[in-house]
Amino acid sequence: MKFKEASLILASLFGENAFQKWGESKQKYYGPCLRSIFEVLFPLVANNLELFRNNSELLVSIQKEISNRKEYKEATKRGARAIVRFSKLLKLSEIIANESKKH
Repeated sequence: MKFKEASLILASLFGENAFQKWGESKQKYYGPCLRSIFEVLFPLVANNLELFRNNSELLVSIQKEISNRKEYKEATKRGARAIVRFSKLLKLSEIIANESKKH
């Protein structure tokens, strides 16, 4: 059930752009669908449905900033092994959730 609801939330807010980078200068999403953004965003939403169910503005701002975070950049740098990357991105998902609950 979490999978379905998380998918619906992301699809309703972002459509096909959920896992793309946000270009601040152009004010639009760009590039391919990134597994690394999926690895942060999907568990974040699925594990915090109550937080994001009625707080779309927060989720949009989080999604736009994911690729700018130092933790994301560190996890996705060239040569990073997939299991190490995924572990770091899952941890980033938890960090973002904790930050979001404080606000």
